[in-house]
Amino acid sequence: MKSPIEMFMGLGNKVTKGDPKKMMDWSYYFMWIILLAFVSIFIGNIRLFIQTWQFQYFGWCAFCVAILWFQYNSLVNIYQQRKMIKSIKPEEVKDIELDSVEEMKDGFK
Repeated sequence: MKSPIEMFMGLGNKVTKGDPKKMMDWSYYFMWIILLAFVSIFIGNIRLFIQTWQFQYFGWCAFCVAILWFQYNSLVNIYQQRKMIKSIKPEEVKDIELDSVEEMKDGFK
């Protein structure tokens, strides 16, 4: 029986069925969901800070800004990867020659 963590980590493969294009779409849309969630948390905390002038809300605003910064950069990177993967034609993938196991082993000598 799989552990709950293994089941959770396998969700993406169940949804995308191992297709890298669908996996990039899956990741891209989830990054948008997370970004929008932190934007709404930031807006709520800034509103509470302005209404109450309690600095605990300002601290959470600063935390949200830091998370939003990293989230935005991750979203940009995933967007670029998604665009790159979508530009690959299936016939280009078939033309790629794979190294044999022996050739890969020779690379470590």
